[in-house]
Amino acid sequence: MASNNKLFYLDVSIPFTIYDESLMPWADLSSIVGAINRTSSSAYIDKTSIFFIGGYYSVNSPSINKFDTATQQWSTPSISGSIPLSSNLKYAPCVSLGNKIYIYGGNASLSAMNKLNTSSLLWSILSYTITSSKTQGYSATLLNDSILYIGGTNQLAFNGWNCPNKTFNLMKEDISDVSLIALDILAFTWLVPNISNTGGPQQVLRWHSSTMIGAYVLIAFGYLFPTVDIRTTTSDIFLLDVSRVDNYRWVTSYEPDKTLQPIPSTLFTQPTTPQ
Repeated sequence: MASNNKLFYLDVSIPFTIYDESLMPWADLSSIVGAINRTSSSAYIDKTSIFFIGGYYSVNSPSINKFDTATQQWSTPSISGSIPLSSNLKYAPCVSLGNKIYIYGGNASLSAMNKLNTSSLLWSILSYTITSSKTQGYSATLLNDSILYIGGTNQLAFNGWNCPNKTFNLMKEDISDVSLIALDILAFTWLVPNISNTGGPQQVLRWHSSTMIGAYVLIAFGYLFPTVDIRTTTSDIFLLDVSRVDNYRWVTSYEPDKTLQPIPSTLFTQPTTPQ
């Protein structure tokens, strides 16, 4: 784990282009003292506070710390309750509903749903009847009052030569697949969106961020896999205009006032092969 306490944000209230990442409206807050170096952690925004939870961090560091965006200060909340083991809170994204944070599973492959109340700063464990063996590396999305979990694994490895054979073979099979698919959350079917041009990632991209901002999806950073045995970090930024659901477009300019258009009756084409 490299030592890196960088904190920065992208100002999406103003237009920008992605031709040169260094000219985008980034704001660097790394000079503010108090940050704890973390990787594979979760982050949750509560009004003016950002909670950083779990991940890999130095010995004796707290499992949670908080950044106040109004005062621009770091702090360490005093947490009580059924506090999860720090070794569990890795590779597990969190979902927030009101003043509650939900984190399922984690690095130890335990099927536990942990809940943090950000008002009382109290951890608790929820009891439930449905569990998943895919306890890390998944995506978690809030749909109304439910959480949709997609993908994941029960173990993670960072290098092809350290991967179990099954993981390595999967990586080998899809190394040329850079397609984009979408999930229709009404019918719960996988669909291939119509993208009218080129301009997205030309190599397999993993461990990147994908954020919906107004009428755009901003895809940033991650690792490129030019071959199965090689991975390289990338600072590439991609911008997908999704304002028209029947005609997505890769673009290089962001306009904050752009809005989503009404959804037509026919949205996507069905995949030719199962996903």
